Amino acid sequence: MPTLTLESMNNFFENAKSDRNVRDARSESSGLVVKSAELLNGARTIAIEHNGSLYRLQETRFGKLILTK
Repeated sequence: MPTLTLESMNNFFENAKSDRNVRDARSESSGLVVKSAELLNGARTIAIEHNGSLYRLQETRFGKLILTK
């Protein structure tokens, strides 16, 4: 499973500011909207580190997303 670095994520969000695949949602509950295909970047599974814990974001064969700790 590829590891995303802080630098690669920062580059992703910097590039996303001008990308049509990412938009600034005006709703207070939505925040930034990122297309899953852009986040997964061709992979079926990615690891996300959050508050010292490692999570796995996985796309199922039916196109659903599962986030597990």
